[in-house]
Amino acid sequence: MLDGFRALGGIADNVVLGHGPLGRGLFPLDASNPVLLRVPNNLLFVVEDVEFEGDRIRIKATADVAKPERDFFENYSNAFSWGGEGQSDSTRYIAALDALPSDVRDVLAGDFGLDEFVAGDPIQRTRKRFLKSRMIEQKGREVLMPLLELANQGPAGFPYTSEAGGALQVEGSTPGEILVSYGPHDGFGIFFTFGFAAQQPHAFSLPMKTKSGALQLRIEWDTDKHDKRGDVPTPQMRVEGDERVLSYLMIGHPKFPKLSRGIFQTLMRDAGVQNADEIFERILYFNRQRFLKLLATLEPHRGDVVATLRRMARYQLVAMTHCVGTREV
Repeated sequence: MLDGFRALGGIADNVVLGHGPLGRGLFPLDASNPVLLRVPNNLLFVVEDVEFEGDRIRIKATADVAKPERDFFENYSNAFSWGGEGQSDSTRYIAALDALPSDVRDVLAGDFGLDEFVAGDPIQRTRKRFLKSRMIEQKGREVLMPLLELANQGPAGFPYTSEAGGALQVEGSTPGEILVSYGPHDGFGIFFTFGFAAQQPHAFSLPMKTKSGALQLRIEWDTDKHDKRGDVPTPQMRVEGDERVLSYLMIGHPKFPKLSRGIFQTLMRDAGVQNADEIFERILYFNRQRFLKLLATLEPHRGDVVATLRRMARYQLVAMTHCVGTREV
C-alpha cells in the first residue's frame, strides 16, 4: 500500500501502522527521527465522488478521477480504512446509539441535531458516520485523506498544514503515537464527528436562533468559515433576508475568558445592535440548558455510551464557565 501511495506522489517517512492505548493508529518507526506524512492533491478524494456497493466502497464511475488514483483509493479503503476497522467501528457506534433509551435518543435528535445518526436505515447511518469521521474540509471541499485519516486525535496533536498544490501533511517529532489535531472542534463537536469524549479548551454555541427587537440572529456551527481581526479569528457574519447569520460563535475559552463576549460585542456593534450583552447572555443560557437537560435525561441510565455522553456534556459545560468579562477586539 505504501509503495502505491508513494508512486502517486504521497510521502510517508518514518511512519508505521500499529496499535496503542487509543486502538489502531500511526506511530514513528524510529522515535528519534521526525515523521512526515503528505497526501498530495490527487490523492484527496471528494466525498461526493464516493459511493458504497454492498460491503465495499469505491469511486463513482462518473467521477473525474484517473484510473491509478481510483484503483489506489479502492484498494486502500477496502483493505485498511472502511474494510479495515472503519466499517466495524461505525457499525458498533450506530448500534450503541440505537441501544440508548428512547428519551436519550429523542434529546440527541431534537436538541443536538444528531437525528442523522439516531433515526433511519442503520446501514445508511453507518456509512454516513464513517464518512463524517474520516473527512476534512479543504479549500471548500469535503475530502477523504488516505493514511492521514488513520491517525488518532489529540488536543496537542500535530496540526494539518496545507502545502502548495493543495497537499495536506503532518510533520514533526513525537516519542509515541502520531496524534493529530482535528481542528477547531469543541467537546460536543468531537463527539458529534468522531463518537468519543475529549476535553477541548473551548466551547462553541449550538446552532440556534434568537430575536431581540428588530434583530433576528441565527448562529450556525461552521468553524471553517471565519475572518480575522488582527490575530483573532472571528466568525463570518452575513445578512440573509431579515436575519443576521454568524457562521459560529465561541462561548468559552480558558486561556482567553474575555474574548468570547468581546468578539460578540464587536460584531453586534458593527451590525448596529445596542443590547449585545443581553443577547449574549441569552445564548449562554440556551447552551447551558441544552447540556443540563441532556445530563438530567442521562441520570437514570447506565452504559458505556451514556458514560461517554455524560463526560462530553461535562466537558462542554466546564469550557463554557471560562467566559468572564470582556475585551476589545
